Amino acid sequence: LGTVPILLQPQITTYVFNGTTSSLYTNGIEDWIRTAQDSTTMSTNPNQFTVGALRRSTVSDYFDGNMHELIVLNKAITETERLYLEAHLAKKWNIPNVFHPETQNILPSDFDGLVRWYDGLDESSFYDATSGGNVVTGVSDIARWEDKSGNAGHATQSDSAKRPNRYIEPITGRRN
Repeated sequence: LGTVPILLQPQITTYVFNGTTSSLYTNGIEDWIRTAQDSTTMSTNPNQFTVGALRRSTVSDYFDGNMHELIVLNKAITETERLYLEAHLAKKWNIPNVFHPETQNILPSDFDGLVRWYDGLDESSFYDATSGGNVVTGVSDIARWEDKSGNAGHATQSDSAKRPNRYIEPITGRRN
């Protein structure tokens, strides 16, 4: 009862790097902007990125939270594209207080440059093995999260001790 702390509410975080500046938005509001010299170097290879941890010479500082969806594009999106993509996510995940332009059922697959799309509401995208295996149902560890971009860039974790969990989120009732 009472209000839910902001950290327990679903949020949309958008990171845009255009080659010279990095911008981070939370629920459509710009949190910060950095020049390239202040920004973390971005790989141009879509197969070389880490999600849920900081990667330098080793992987560390693991993310401790919930991630419902991840969309990766190989280009800096325009302000209009960012607003449409955030509106899609806000509607899909029922996130209040995000600007919602009329989207007419726009999906991440409608954007040029889609490299990866991991959709937490697609129950057929979670598997118990890094290749092959069975679809994960109910509360369970996830070895592979299938990429819906069409590029077969599935997110995998071979170390069973480090696999993320799939469960029903108590705040929203959504699957994660």
